[in-house]
Amino acid sequence: MLTLEKIGIRIYNARVATGLNQTQVSEKLKERGLNISRETMSKIENGDRPLSAIELPVFAEILSVTVDILLKEDDTEDLVTLFRRKSDDCIIDQEICEIQDMIRDFIKQKQLHDGKFIIRKREPMWR
Repeated sequence: MLTLEKIGIRIYNARVATGLNQTQVSEKLKERGLNISRETMSKIENGDRPLSAIELPVFAEILSVTVDILLKEDDTEDLVTLFRRKSDDCIIDQEICEIQDMIRDFIKQKQLHDGKFIIRKREPMWR
């Protein structure tokens, strides 16, 4: 689900990629008729303020991205969907599923190592 936080992160990432700081973006917005302060920029990037339909294309232009990049529905796909879309049946679905499972296991191990993954204790089924 697309949230203000995700849009804010995308704007932040695009701003950093262009090498601009919040004040510079604010000045460029003012040149194009949008009065958005540096403080408001911070709120937008933190997901605390939405962008209007008028502001969004101007942000995209200044940050050298398309509106679609800022608003795409979900930037996470499972590997099966990604490979099916990008390849023409060159890769076997089972192999992709195995790779995806390995990656999920690595992520769980990292979460476990960082103390973010809680293992639920379960009673054995034979009792």
